[in-house]
Amino acid sequence: MHRYWITFDDAPPFFPLGFGVTALDPQEALGLIRNFIAQSWPKLKMPEQAKIRVDVDVSALQNSIPGSHIGIPCNRGIWYPRVNIGSFYSPVP
Repeated sequence: MHRYWITFDDAPPFFPLGFGVTALDPQEALGLIRNFIAQSWPKLKMPEQAKIRVDVDVSALQNSIPGSHIGIPCNRGIWYPRVNIGSFYSPVP
């Protein structure tokens, strides 16, 4: 398992700063994000311009994002925004 930090250059302005995902490989991580987007914003297409950082140090991200918004990065799934331990509020329908 690897911790990925994934950002999108072509993301809409209401998107999170990035996505923190723990997965086996980048394809699985992108698939988890794709499913999250489909559930959160059903009419939105997945952005295509992904930048992927592998084995990211979560403590280094805490300067950029609030620690209370980080889920459990050792569990498989999306940990930022923290959807792997609770709900994520999307301000856009």
